[in-house]
Amino acid sequence: QACADAKSGPAPFLRNKLAQALVAVLQWEYPSAWPSFFHDLIGALPNGDGIVDMFCRILVAVDEDLVTLDIPRSQEESKLSMHIKDGMREHSIADIADAWYKLLCVYPDKDPMLTVSVLQTMTRYISWIDINLVANTKFMSLLMSLLEAPHLGIRAAVAECLTEVVSKRMDAVPKLQLVGSMGIVPRCEQWVNGFPGAADDEELLLRLARLLATLATEIVDSVKRLENNVISLAAVGLNIDDGAMLEVKQGSELGSKQMSALFPAIMAAFKSDVDEVALPLMPFMHAYVARLKTLQKRNQGQLDVQTTLHVRDILSGLAVCARYPSTSACVNGGASGGALEAAAAREEQAAVEEKRRDVFVLFKNISKIAFSESLGFVSGQLQRVIAAGGDGGGAGGGARD
Repeated sequence: QACADAKSGPAPFLRNKLAQALVAVLQWEYPSAWPSFFHDLIGALPNGDGIVDMFCRILVAVDEDLVTLDIPRSQEESKLSMHIKDGMREHSIADIADAWYKLLCVYPDKDPMLTVSVLQTMTRYISWIDINLVANTKFMSLLMSLLEAPHLGIRAAVAECLTEVVSKRMDAVPKLQLVGSMGIVPRCEQWVNGFPGAADDEELLLRLARLLATLATEIVDSVKRLENNVISLAAVGLNIDDGAMLEVKQGSELGSKQMSALFPAIMAAFKSDVDEVALPLMPFMHAYVARLKTLQKRNQGQLDVQTTLHVRDILSGLAVCARYPSTSACVNGGASGGALEAAAAREEQAAVEEKRRDVFVLFKNISKIAFSESLGFVSGQLQRVIAAGGDGGGAGGGARD
């Protein structure tokens, strides 16, 4: 009862200690002796905001102390972790997910920070619960609406939650169908002109960029897995029935449509001057170029018009990624400062060189499938630099190419 009021109740560190104490009891009593543990918590939620706060803290403690795979565990601890997860799957997790939904319907206007806590708690569980508990029509509609919430912290937490849903380990066809059912692709298409609300909020910017990068990478990886499965079966002489071939064909077409729809927004992010926005897309770029190479082989060495346009866009993005920012300390090696500035400049120089090596590898791979496009692009860049030099360098003052 003392925890019912979030503001006048115990201090946060005492709430955390209470949550950890309850979880210490939980690990020995659940589900055999106390099967209603989570239902008792859920039943108390109407008693006040403080109980909602404790609900989140207890679920976080369950994750950190018992469940998460991010912490190395002994064989006995891993066995206990699996026991708790199995018990939650059987007895409680569906009701917990329903409680998350109801709280997210009530609290965005009432208490935005408590809403963020609910979303962050939920994000911890998505990797191992039944995905249909959260990736359903009503839940996704709610999350999509919260992605436009006035409170930017809620938007960032929703983006992180959706990233976990998208990156859920699944077979290729169900993954592509999940992406399609979420309605996330049409929303991300709108980001071609920038991430909404993120101009003055770095955390939101990075979360939305990570969501876009994860979505793009998961789609191209799913298409690759689908097509590779067919190739592998054919290579060992196994027959593939018509139903399986149709599923592969439909899945590949769905993934290709999703990639095409996202491509303008992907390229807009890839051309960002902010490395934390652009660089998470490098895995997608490598995978996408590898896919173009496969498509080229199937089409007798030819690329269609849309693919050629995509290649030109990627080349343009690589030119942006390869630049030194004009404010970089590594431009002058930190000579204007002391030892700390010089060390920071060397560290930044190493990071820039690593990035440029990755960019060059991608450029070489593109050149192998679109040599004339790559040659024409490099020629155009050289002409632009020469022209800028003739004008006193004014055209290139924003960055070093």
